[in-house]
Amino acid sequence: MLDDPNLVPLVLVILFVLVVLFLILRAIRSIWKERRIIKSCWGNLESYQKSFLQVGILVFFFIHGFATHPAKDSYLPKVLADMLYEAGKGMFIVGVIALLQEIHEYRKHPNKDNQ
Repeated sequence: MLDDPNLVPLVLVILFVLVVLFLILRAIRSIWKERRIIKSCWGNLESYQKSFLQVGILVFFFIHGFATHPAKDSYLPKVLADMLYEAGKGMFIVGVIALLQEIHEYRKHPNKDNQ
């Protein structure tokens, strides 16, 4: 068993997956600790910033459902799906940046009413 040449790559892959899972769980834990700040900052965002983030999430993550549609290989649907995917990605990034900027302002002035 120890002479198996596939053992070392398998152990490395398992270690890599465990490290990634640990980092994801640590990030979720830190977000959970900051949920009050995030909720407060979310309330201070402009409506278009909230919409960018929400629509970006919907389009960016759910456009992949189009991959099983019968018309997926036609030119126009393929181009539209690619455009929607890129637009969704951009909107998601703009929304995340706006939220992070609001959180930064909140932390810079924690006692100030951030509105």
